[in-house]
Amino acid sequence: MAGQVVAFDLQTTALDLTAALLQNHDFAVNRWPSDQPLSNKPGIYLVQACHSTLGKMLQHPARAIMANLGYLPGGDQSLVTRTDSTLFALQQSLALLSPGGRMAVTVYPAHPGGAEEGATVNAFFSYLPSARWQVLSLRVDNCNEAPYLLVAEHTV
Repeated sequence: MAGQVVAFDLQTTALDLTAALLQNHDFAVNRWPSDQPLSNKPGIYLVQACHSTLGKMLQHPARAIMANLGYLPGGDQSLVTRTDSTLFALQQSLALLSPGGRMAVTVYPAHPGGAEEGATVNAFFSYLPSARWQVLSLRVDNCNEAPYLLVAEHTV
């Protein structure tokens, strides 16, 4: 079954590392300009853009959406995801998610601004209507700064 994988990141380094890793495993990688809607063709697409541009770039429903919040490991720790763009990206993601699809978000509360971003993401997931969404939270309860996972499944 052919599909499409799309990765967004603002940092060239993150995209270069991703492309190298995928190419080392014999995957073809397409760099896609951030000012054009994505192709509907199967493949792996890397886009240097903010995750908040997802809605304007992706023109078809998604079966899975994953977000890794925080910063690039080993990179500049001052370049982090921000609450406002993350919330906008999550709202767009829900609109794009097909029935039966899932959205997974890894939250890193330890970086500066991460606790605020995490609280906003938690509230976003908590208020999803249970008639249309099932939400799973996986946390380390005895360590407030540990990363955690939130997953929402579109049930209708």
